[in-house]
Order: sequence, then C-alpha cells, then structure tokens
Amino acid sequence: MKFEVGTKRSRAEATGPETFQLTLKVDPRTSQNGLEETKEKMSKYADGKRVFVNKIALHSKDSAKLHHLSFADVLDFNLGKQTTVGSQKIKKAIFSTFVYDQKLIQDLIDTNIPIAVIKEREKEFCPKLVRDSTHPNLVFAFPKKAPGLHYGVFHAKLMLLKFSECLRVVVTSANLTVTDWEFLSQVVWLQDFPRTDLSLTEIERQDFFIELNNFLECCFPKNYDYPIDLYGYDFSAA
Repeated sequence: MKFEVGTKRSRAEATGPETFQLTLKVDPRTSQNGLEETKEKMSKYADGKRVFVNKIALHSKDSAKLHHLSFADVLDFNLGKQTTVGSQKIKKAIFSTFVYDQKLIQDLIDTNIPIAVIKEREKEFCPKLVRDSTHPNLVFAFPKKAPGLHYGVFHAKLMLLKFSECLRVVVTSANLTVTDWEFLSQVVWLQDFPRTDLSLTEIERQDFFIELNNFLECCFPKNYDYPIDLYGYDFSAA
C-alpha cells in the first residue's frame, strides 16, 4: 500500500492556502491475499524492528491481530514462526516489575527453572535478596532507593528469557500481573540475541550490553551471581 501526496497551487492563488491532492495506490497482491502475505512478512517477530500491543481478554480469537501478543506468546520460543519444529523451553528467566502477581508466572515457576523477580522495595529496611520459601527456584531482588522515600519509584518492566540458542529481551509497559496483561492496553518490544563466541572485550564494547549489564548490577546485590550471564550473547544487532 503506497501513499503519494502532491501539492497544487496556481499563480492566481499565490497568496492563498495550499490544496493537497492525495493519491492512494493499492498493490493488488496486498488487497487479494493481504493477511497471508502479512503473516509471511511478519514470521520473524522477535527481530526488534516492531512494537506490539498486548492481546487483552476482550479480544475474541477471530479479532486478534498480527500485532497482538499475549503473555504466553512472549514466552514462546516459536513466536511468529510457522512451525513448532525445534521448539525450545525457557531455561532461566529474570523479570522486573513494580507490581507483582505470582499467578501470571506460576506455570513457569512450576517448571523449577531459576527465576529472579526484581521488584519495588516494600519496606525501607528489607534484605536486598529474598528466596521464596515455597519455591526454592524463585528469588526476589529489591533495588536500593534513596533514604526517606516512602513511595514507589521502581517502574522498570523488563524480561530476560534464556533459551538454548538465544536470549530474548523484552521491554514492556505492563507490570507482571494478570490485570496488566489481560485487561489493560500495553506495549511490548522484544528481540532475540544469538549465542556468540565473541571475546569478553568485544561484548563489553556493545552499547546494549553496557546498558543492560549496568541495570542488572544496580538491581542485584554486589557479587551476586544472577541467573543469566550476558557475556554469552551478541547484542550488536540491537
């Protein structure tokens, strides 16, 4: 689909307002099988080149669009792919959120993979790291904030999902709650970064690695070995 905008203006109207002519040219291939072609073009969702909105509960299955993603979609390695062959499961995960609802990630917790949730510090004096008493594979990290702040300040919403072949980085406006993902409109960006044999020095020069690593260092206690090692991935395509 192509839009062309042209300007028409006569000498007699030299001092008057401009009028615009809009010409719409529609590619017949797009109009004929637009949905199928669009699906093919968007078969690679996790390339970091597009932003999605969440698929809320009010959307019927028939009305869901290609730019809609559910929370389950985000966790699916085969997101956007036309096949389930070679499906991979999440091996480790890090989430950050302001508000937390464990029901949203309970199925993932039950797989017993290492999970870290970074969230708002509920009390001024609390441990920087707490392991869940019921699920030993789940830990909570509470970033330090300036003394005297009695209101919430931690609003980062990030996901790091480790698969065998890649690390998926997700940035969203949604808290880690069922309400945010299923009943409120949100935006979602994600990109898969492949494993690499690059040297540590080469990886440390990449801007995206620097920002991501600095964020994690601020969120976790010093010298804590958090679940995902960023040094094994190439972030140059970010």
